[in-house]
Order: sequence, then C-alpha cells, then structure tokens
Amino acid sequence: MRLSTEWTGLEPMQRRMQQLVDLGVSERLVEALRPSAELFAKRWRELVPAPGPDHPYATGNYRDSIQVEQDENGFIIFTDAVNEIGYPYPVALEYGTSTMAAQPSAQPAFDDTVDEAVDLALVAMDELIIEAMF
Repeated sequence: MRLSTEWTGLEPMQRRMQQLVDLGVSERLVEALRPSAELFAKRWRELVPAPGPDHPYATGNYRDSIQVEQDENGFIIFTDAVNEIGYPYPVALEYGTSTMAAQPSAQPAFDDTVDEAVDLALVAMDELIIEAMF
C-alpha cells in the first residue's frame, strides 16, 4: 500500500521542467531533481521517532524504510513499512487513529524542505537550460 499526496505552489519548477522537455533534455532532468528528492527523504527520516527511551515501541523499521526511487516520471519518495500484523503503520502515525493522536512526519518534512528543495531543483534546471541552449 502506498500513501500519496499532492502539493501545490510549485509552478515555477513546473514551467522550467516544460522548458527542458521542449529543449529535448528531459532525460537529464530526472537525475537533476534527485538532490531535491533526497533532501526531503533525509528530513523525513530525521522526523520519524528513533528507538530509545523516549519511544519504547519504535524499532527504526519505519525510518529505515523511507526510500527514494526513480520511475519514468521522476522520483517517488515512499515507505513500505508495516507492523507485525501487516498494517501500514506509517499511515496511523501520520494521520492518527481512533485511539492515537497523529504524529505526522511526512508533511512536516515537506514543509521544512520545500523551499530549499525547489531552489536546488531550479538551479539544476537552469544549468540544464543554459547547457542545452549553448
């Protein structure tokens, strides 16, 4: 099971992405965006509770399962962690349950990194545009 969400407000990045597609360098675009994806994943891992006295039930499985994978459309940042009975507990932690308050980490990680990630992506895309034009 995968949990997905959409974020808005990334129009400048989308415009540059289209410009790169128009210039014929879209295959290099995906790799140029990897640092932004890795930045978000790193912050997400930092926000997931680590095993220790403050979190006696944390195993590190959730944190260690956060991955960045490339597909035909770019990068997917996801977790496939499940608990001992196969339930995707990152969903329970992110949104809470009827007996447990939400302990979000994905949305705060995005909020913490979006500006820097977009800046990284824009710089990488600008470099590709300049390179493609000259």
